[in-house]
Formats: sequence, C-alpha cells, structure tokens
Amino acid sequence: MTLTKRLGIFFLTGAILGLFATSLLAAAYLPWYNSPGVGQALCNCSELVHSTVSSLLHAQLGGATAGGVLLDVVYVLVALARRRAKQRGPKVDGQAPA
Repeated sequence: MTLTKRLGIFFLTGAILGLFATSLLAAAYLPWYNSPGVGQALCNCSELVHSTVSSLLHAQLGGATAGGVLLDVVYVLVALARRRAKQRGPKVDGQAPA
C-alpha cells in the first residue's frame, strides 16, 4: 500500500474518532455555553437553535480535523521508529550494533 493511501486511511480513521469524541464532549458543553443569561425567562428560540447547531458543527469539524492530524502524526512517528530500528539491525548478545 502506498504512503498516500496509508496516510489517507489513518487521517479518515482519526477524523471519525475525533468526530465521535467531540460529539460526546460537546453534548455536555453546548447546553451550558448556549443557555440564556440568568433571569431571562424568554429567548429568541430560532436564534438559540441556530447558534447551538452552529457551535456543534464547528466543534465536530475541529474534532475531526484534530483527530485526523493527530493519528497521521502518530503513524509517521511509528513508521520512522520502525525504519530506524530496521536500519540498525538486530542486537547480538546484548552488544550495541556496529
């Protein structure tokens, strides 16, 4: 599999995981953030719904992007570590490679 395909797969996997994590976290955060002020009994409901949905979508986009980038970075770091270990060769009797 080519590097581009692997990075794409890891990015999409991270994006999906980030999207799910953000959806779970945003469900607890958004009601507090978008609640009307203290003592205000009436609100402009259509504006509040628009604001809440907009906040959720922005949070999900940020979570998906962060998850994709984070998983790609982890993949690249692991691939580099494996490549370096392969270039060094196996250790013999606990001695460092030449």
